[in-house]
Amino acid sequence: MTFRSILVQLDDAPACGPRTLAAARLAKRFASALTGCYAAQSSAATQQDQALLPVAEIASNLSAKDVRHRVEAQFHQIADAEGVASGMWPAPANNGQPGIVDAVRCADLSILGQPAVDDDRGGFQRRLVENALLGGGAPLLVIPAARLTDDIGKRVLIAWNGGREAARSVRDALPLLVSARDVSVVSIVEPRAMATDGSRTYGELRAYLAAHGVDARFKRLDAANITAAERLLSEAANAGADLIVMGGYGHARLREWVLGGVTRRMLESMTVPVLMSH
Repeated sequence: MTFRSILVQLDDAPACGPRTLAAARLAKRFASALTGCYAAQSSAATQQDQALLPVAEIASNLSAKDVRHRVEAQFHQIADAEGVASGMWPAPANNGQPGIVDAVRCADLSILGQPAVDDDRGGFQRRLVENALLGGGAPLLVIPAARLTDDIGKRVLIAWNGGREAARSVRDALPLLVSARDVSVVSIVEPRAMATDGSRTYGELRAYLAAHGVDARFKRLDAANITAAERLLSEAANAGADLIVMGGYGHARLREWVLGGVTRRMLESMTVPVLMSH
C-alpha cells in the first residue's frame, strides 16, 4: 500500500508554506502526485454581484486574487524544489468548503491546516476540517500551526479504542506505519467509560499489524483527572511521537457536521500532526 495521490490545502495563512513543504516531502517519500487546493476564507463575489459592491470591497477581492496567485506559485516552487510533480485542483474553490470536500474524495491522503481558536480564520477552518473529515470519505492529515518536524511518521502513536473509526485510521495510515521506525499503540481509559477500552482487542490488532511488517508496542493508560485528548498528547510528548493516528468522530445534526468531543479537543490542542479517519 502507498499514497499515489496527496492533496494539500493552500491558503493565505503563515502556516501554509511549512504545510506545503511537509506535503511535498511526503509526496516525494511515497512517489505521489501532489495536488494543491486553495481554500481560504474569502468574501469574493460572482461577476454579477461585483457591479453592486462598493469600490473598496472590489479592490479587496482583487487583492485576494493576487494573494491566491502568489500562494499557488509558492506551492509549485516548493514542489519543484523537492522534485515532485504538482498540479492544482481544477474546480473553483470560491469559499473553499464544497471544492475541497470534492478534492478530498479524490485523493489517497489530504493535508489540511489546524483550525485556529483565537483569530477570525478559526470558524472557517474548523468547518472546513469538519466537512472534509466527516464528509470526504478519506483520511486527513491535519498539520499544527505551531510546530512541525522535518519528517512526519518516523515515530507514530496510534490511539486505539477498538472502534470502527480507529480501525479505519490504522488501515489508512499503513503506508506510514510500515515505513515508521517506532510504532506505539495506546488505549486510554476514562472513568465510567470502560466500554471504549481498546486493550481488549490488542491481540487482534497486534496480529494485523505484524502481518504488514509493523512491530508495535502496546500500552493501556488511565485518564483519571484529565481528558482523553490531554492524556494522548502527553503520551505523544513522552514518546517523542511526530504523528498521532486516531479515529475522527462526529455526526450530522441539522444538516451540519458536528465533531465529537475528543476529536474537537485534539484539533484545538494538537502539537504534532494528526492523521484522522472517519
